[in-house]
Amino acid sequence: MTRIILQPGTLTQQFPDASTSQTYRLRIIGQVTEYIGDNSTLILTSIPTLTESSSNLSINIFNQLESIPGDVIRKGTIVSVEGFFDGDTLNVIDIYPINGADVDVESLKTLQKLNDLSSFSI
Repeated sequence: MTRIILQPGTLTQQFPDASTSQTYRLRIIGQVTEYIGDNSTLILTSIPTLTESSSNLSINIFNQLESIPGDVIRKGTIVSVEGFFDGDTLNVIDIYPINGADVDVESLKTLQKLNDLSSFSI
């Protein structure tokens, strides 16, 4: 099951047991703070209206550069990033911009609450 993450910089705290043998599929919704072209690194942070504190997440998007729209690397863009977290890095499989006008803070908070629910499996 894909987990929705609204605080990109907290992956190691949220998934302390993640490793190359136990990866987690994640969808991160965050805001671009910087793109470093020399090493194809995108720096993400939490959407400012969601949390008072934030920490950054650096992801390498070299393999996606051919297929992503230019908006993805623009500072301030809200993006959705899907990938596998292995405890050290996020291996990105998809990234695309989200229309900021469509980002409703209450909806994102509801998504986070639903994401935190325990599984109903028996």
